[in-house]
Amino acid sequence: MSQTIKHPKTQEELDAILAEAGSKLVVIDFFATWLD
Repeated sequence: MSQTIKHPKTQEELDAILAEAGSKLVVIDFFATWLD
């Protein structure tokens, strides 16, 4: 099983990753440094 971690920096990059994934599972981990 292939595992790939991607770090999109724009909404367009995220949209492209999700479109490329098709019906495959995508796990997204959101964080913000100002929440510390």
